[in-house]
Amino acid sequence: MNLDECFLIGEIKAIKGDAFVLLNSFSDFPERFLEIDEVIINTFGVFKELIVEEASVEENKIYLKFERFDDPERMDFLRGKKIYVRPDEAVLLEEGTWFIHDLIGSKVLRNNEIIGTVKDVLVLSANDVYEITLNDGEELLVPAVDDYVDNFDSEKRILFLKSGDDSFYENEN
Repeated sequence: MNLDECFLIGEIKAIKGDAFVLLNSFSDFPERFLEIDEVIINTFGVFKELIVEEASVEENKIYLKFERFDDPERMDFLRGKKIYVRPDEAVLLEEGTWFIHDLIGSKVLRNNEIIGTVKDVLVLSANDVYEITLNDGEELLVPAVDDYVDNFDSEKRILFLKSGDDSFYENEN
C-alpha cells in the first residue's frame, strides 16, 4: 500500500475512556466520518487498516471506535497517529474546488508562463489564499477567488491564474 495515493483526513488526539479515539480533523467535511468504513494508520512503519465500528460527531468533536480495540489503556500507541483513507473513500468535491494536498507543489501559470510553485494554502475565514514561491524566490499571496484564479488541472498539477497586468505582483514596500 502506498500512502501517497491515500488522503490524510485527521490525527488521533486522545483516547476517550470508552475505547473511542478523539480526532483532530483535517477535513472540511466532519460528517464524512459518519460514513467511513475503514481508515489507514502508519504504526511503527507498517500500514494498518482499521475497521470503523462506530463514529460520532458531538459539538464539532469527532470520535471513532475501531473494531477489536476495546481497552483504552492498551490504545495509547494510537495517540498522534495520522488517519488516512483510500481514494474511493474521498469526499467528492464541487466544481471549482480542489484538495489542498493536490495544490501544494503545483506549478503556477499566468500569461502562459510558469511563474512559480504553490508552497501552501492558507485557510482563512473569508477565503483561502495560495502562498506561491515565485521563480526568483519571492513570495506571493493570491486570494483563491475567481478574480485571480482561472482553473486548476489536478492531473498535470498546474494552477492557472487569470491573465492580465502585473499590478498585483508589485511590492508595496
